[in-house]
Amino acid sequence: MGRNTSRFAVRTVFVAILLAMMLLLQACSSKSTPSSPDTSTLFDCRTVTEIPKAECKALVALYSSLGGETYWPPSSGAGWLKTNAPCYWDQAAVQCENGHVVSIRLAEKGLMGMIPPEIGNLTNLQTLDLNSNRIGGNIPPEIGNLVNLQDFNLSNNQLSGSIPPEIGKLTNLKLLDLDSNQLSGNIPPEIGKLVNLQTLGLFLDGSIPPEIGNLVNLQTLYLWGLSGSIPPEIGNLTNLKTLSIKANVGQGLSGSIPPEIGNLVNVQDFDLSQNQLSGNIPPEIGKLTNLTRLELRYNQLSGSIPPEIGNLVNVQDFDLSNNQLSGSIPPHLGNLVNVQRLDLRNNHLSGSFPLELVNLAKDSLIIALIDNELSGSIPPGFCGQRTHSNMSIMVDTEELKCE
Repeated sequence: MGRNTSRFAVRTVFVAILLAMMLLLQACSSKSTPSSPDTSTLFDCRTVTEIPKAECKALVALYSSLGGETYWPPSSGAGWLKTNAPCYWDQAAVQCENGHVVSIRLAEKGLMGMIPPEIGNLTNLQTLDLNSNRIGGNIPPEIGNLVNLQDFNLSNNQLSGSIPPEIGKLTNLKLLDLDSNQLSGNIPPEIGKLVNLQTLGLFLDGSIPPEIGNLVNLQTLYLWGLSGSIPPEIGNLTNLKTLSIKANVGQGLSGSIPPEIGNLVNVQDFDLSQNQLSGNIPPEIGKLTNLTRLELRYNQLSGSIPPEIGNLVNVQDFDLSNNQLSGSIPPHLGNLVNVQRLDLRNNHLSGSFPLELVNLAKDSLIIALIDNELSGSIPPGFCGQRTHSNMSIMVDTEELKCE
């Protein structure tokens, strides 16, 4: 009997210790991974009748996840969660039409936190603008439910992870701006389904898919930090007016500039600077006669400057500096009569200063030719007593002398 009592006591102590350890582990776990706030305690959406309860819950979740009262002073309206009319909580931030939330604009509010998955409840949303805040975490895949979205701006935040492939469901998008975040990975090929897109801005470290060529209505394309090559399908974007694909110096795109860029006949601003592009400048670049700005600086481009570049008679800012270009300066550059800045510095250009460049002389003109292998003399009017004020000609005086 005594032995049985002793064994029972030992077992009781063991069970008690085991239960205590389990409770301790559960407490530690709850501290290390806090659960998302219970929005039902913040506001009871069952009292709301002007919009669906699911949309009300999305607004409450957004409010709770991105800082609530700490960061959300209302611009105008009754105040968040103050009445059973969500469309009047902050009329500057939230707009409703026909009993649905159609617009959320909360840019530059200092918001912190993460975008909640309940955002996918706002299926009638047309505008979502949360740019220039401090929002982190991933873009939730539920974003793919916002099939009526037209303007989607999350730029200048601290978002991380990859762009969810569900983004391809937003086929009504006209603007997609995810620039200046901490996103990583490739541009998802599903982006090629956004055929109504007019403006696209992304900051990633992956590659450009060929499906980008499906975005035939695109007018502005701004990409930063990407690697890999430029797909030839980029030539399908014939409505482009601005093309900017850049990276930090020593990083970025590699390979050659595809000749298909000659199809971009409407482009005015063309910037592929600060990449690792190599090979020749394609002569097809001469077809871009609407260009006002051409930036190819800080690459590894080689060979001669194609004479077709003289067709760019509307260009004002022309920069091929810091490459490995060789050969002579083509006299055709004298056709660029609207140029304000002509920068060819730090290449391997040789030969003489073309007389045809005299055609470019004007007030405030800047021509930079230093760190090349040029020789001979500079034509009159470019040095000494000049006929134009504020004109700057930057050359190596040991190589080029004034006449």
